Amino acid sequence: MDDVATRALPLPDDVAGLLHTLRERLDELVDEEPVMVLKAAENLGRSLPNSGRSPPGTSRSTPSRCPASPRPSARRRKPPDPA
Repeated sequence: MDDVATRALPLPDDVAGLLHTLRERLDELVDEEPVMVLKAAENLGRSLPNSGRSPPGTSRSTPSRCPASPRPSARRRKPPDPA
C-alpha cells in the first residue's frame, strides 16, 4: 500500500477541498436522508464518465470486483425449481 501512496499523484488543492467538503456533507446527510446520499453518489458516478479519460484498468465493460456485488451471470439466473 505504501508503494501505491508513493506513486499516487496529489490532487489539486481546490479539488481536494471540494471532495473533503462533499464527504463531510454526505456524512451529515447519511443519518437524516440516506436515500439522498445514494442519489448524490449515483449522480456523481454518472458524471465521471463524461469528465474525460478513465483511469487505467477501468471501463464500463469491466465487471465489478466488489465482493458484495453479484456476478453478472448470477443476476440473470433464475432460482432452482423446488420440485
